Amino acid sequence: RHRERAVRPPASPPLVMWKVYEHPKDCPAEYVARKFVITEDFYGPSNESISSRSLRDVRDLLRSLYRGLIQLQLSPDDEPHVVEIWL
Repeated sequence: RHRERAVRPPASPPLVMWKVYEHPKDCPAEYVARKFVITEDFYGPSNESISSRSLRDVRDLLRSLYRGLIQLQLSPDDEPHVVEIWL
């Protein structure tokens, strides 16, 4: 007898999103970009972040480290301290 086995497709690589916060409570003098990971069954922050007193420096570092990022439009539902979102 031949038994068919269910074959699961390979997991898709996670989608990475960066949220840039203006003066969050834990770093009130800086802009902080926090990395979020999105998969089929998970969404949440990672331990990675980038911070600087300059929003321009945060942007430049994100662009140099992660080529191909695009900036998304903010939504009215975004947290008040979020100033940019990058995918």
